[in-house]
Amino acid sequence: MLSDNQSEAKADDRVASWLQELHLAAEREKAFRKEADEILKIYHGKRPDEDQFNILYSNTETLAPALYNSTPRPVVKRRFNDADPLAKAASTVVQRVLQYHLDDGLAEYATFDSLLEAAVLSALVPGRGITRFCYEAEVEKLEDGSEMVTSERVYGKTIPWDRFHHGYGKTWEEIPWIALDHFMTAEEVKKNFPEKAGELEPKLQRLDEDDRASFDPQLKGHKVVKIVEIWDKVTKTQSFLCPEIPEAFVREPVADPYGLTGFFPCPKPLMLFNSVGGYEAIPLYRLYKAQAEELNLVTVRIQRITRALKVRGFYDQTVQGIEKLMEADDNTLIAMENAAALYGTAGGSIDKAIMLLPIEKLVSVLQQLYTQRDQVKRTIYEITGIADIMRGVSQASETLGAQELKNQWGTLRLKRFQRRTALYVRNCLRMLAELSIENLDQELIAEMTGLQFPTGEQKAQAQALIQTMQATGQQPDPQAMAVLQQPSWEELLSLLRTDLQRSYRIDIETNSTLDAEATEDKQDIQELLTGLSQFFSAVGPMVQSGTLPFDVAKGMLVAITRRYRLGSEFEDELNKMRPPQPPTDPAAELQKLELQARQAEMEHDKTMRELDMRLKREEFTLKQAEMRQKGALAAQKHQMDLEKLVLQAKTAAMQPQKPAATSGQ
Repeated sequence: MLSDNQSEAKADDRVASWLQELHLAAEREKAFRKEADEILKIYHGKRPDEDQFNILYSNTETLAPALYNSTPRPVVKRRFNDADPLAKAASTVVQRVLQYHLDDGLAEYATFDSLLEAAVLSALVPGRGITRFCYEAEVEKLEDGSEMVTSERVYGKTIPWDRFHHGYGKTWEEIPWIALDHFMTAEEVKKNFPEKAGELEPKLQRLDEDDRASFDPQLKGHKVVKIVEIWDKVTKTQSFLCPEIPEAFVREPVADPYGLTGFFPCPKPLMLFNSVGGYEAIPLYRLYKAQAEELNLVTVRIQRITRALKVRGFYDQTVQGIEKLMEADDNTLIAMENAAALYGTAGGSIDKAIMLLPIEKLVSVLQQLYTQRDQVKRTIYEITGIADIMRGVSQASETLGAQELKNQWGTLRLKRFQRRTALYVRNCLRMLAELSIENLDQELIAEMTGLQFPTGEQKAQAQALIQTMQATGQQPDPQAMAVLQQPSWEELLSLLRTDLQRSYRIDIETNSTLDAEATEDKQDIQELLTGLSQFFSAVGPMVQSGTLPFDVAKGMLVAITRRYRLGSEFEDELNKMRPPQPPTDPAAELQKLELQARQAEMEHDKTMRELDMRLKREEFTLKQAEMRQKGALAAQKHQMDLEKLVLQAKTAAMQPQKPAATSGQ
């Protein structure tokens, strides 16, 4: 084992190594952070003298709603749209979990909508938007020393663009670690690091204007200390350190606390531009910075020339009252004084008595400047891909078809930004779902979703009940059979908490977050109904005639319906379909019933005749048995009488005979 000194030295080496990594990361992004700071000042209007035309704010406010303007709707389905009841139930669980988290009603946490708005704005202005997700549990210690979780929650947080650091890598997948800066007050230090509060509180200090976090107005005037949270993907550990305390970690590295597929607690940051040679954030403003500066320069000149466009000149002071004429309102006549001087010196013409400063050249230059400014703006719109149709600019002479064509092709380059934003939203949903399923308790998930799936224990009880009833010859309980047909919560969570199985059988997507796709549901329903109508028209007669079996037609219908996004909602109802009954004629039905009645009557008569004959046969057999019994008794009696006579004869023969009496004696 290591001694205390050796352990401290080892800790010192680890902290020093991480501080060096953070320093190198800051050096790699030094130019980007400086540039992003200047861009933020422009966007927030902090340089009004230099930025006369804030095209950055205008473009951002145009692009932001084009990239994200409505809360997404999660779409969780079976990956291959096949008949997989377990995957179907698991998809329902995940979808309801996400629907709850998108609008959980908890005021102390940011809504999912506000998180995405902040990420999109950060991607448009400084060039990088980050959203992280957290799992927190409140634990209560019991009397026996064990711990019990009293409450759990999963929520998201916006990470400012300049509080995020990462290791070197050419792609996000190659990034070995990320770090997040936290500026904590004394109360937050005591809450999060109570064992280190004594060491951290002396390091609290107020932020100055040059500090990286000074843009946050909530931190100004408060004493805070910087804590760095590090997620090391190489060792799968999370740790905390304070640059002011390089001797040891504020919290020692702990094993992967969340168990996420990608390890990091945040998806790939939203960046609308990526460097070709490496993973580098690029602000959109960099691409048209020169044109924006030219636009500001032209605007400044327009303002100066506009201020110079004033009606100024000289007049002949011998002609009195001319200065009043310049101040008079419309349709006003002023009495002229010393008119003789006007006719004498000016030749009777007032324009000869007044000499105005010529401004025709200034007007010509101003017109050229306006033209130049429009040209610069068009250049910027071409660079950013902002079409005039997006800005609500059009011409009255344009037809509807021309506007639709312009909307289709004029926003083509913008679709790449929209696609990246949609992927970022999808990744956020996937991480939110995985974090919830991996960490939340089974009972909490059941309450959150409102789904009535049985537990494993309930299924075992239902199975035992059915086996007992079958052993005693009873019919199985319908409720117990229904319980067995449903997947248990243990089966569902086992599937969802296995990364490979979840990815194989479940697909988490999102509907488009763009306002242009707001008719997606209507179009999908219309196409589904049209397809069903055509299917029934083509297949219905074949089913009625018996050419196509009903089960085959139903299987085809279910398979077709699964291909539509809304089809899974109809699948259960379609499976309840039964074969159609042929139409019946009332007269034929009555004749059929009469025939059935006659047949039943004939069957009844036949049964009664057979019963009568059976009774007669049984009666005859009984009489014969009685006669045979009587004959047997008579024969037995005759035999007994005969034997009695024989016995008597034998007895008589054996007795001695007496001599006969003689006469004369």
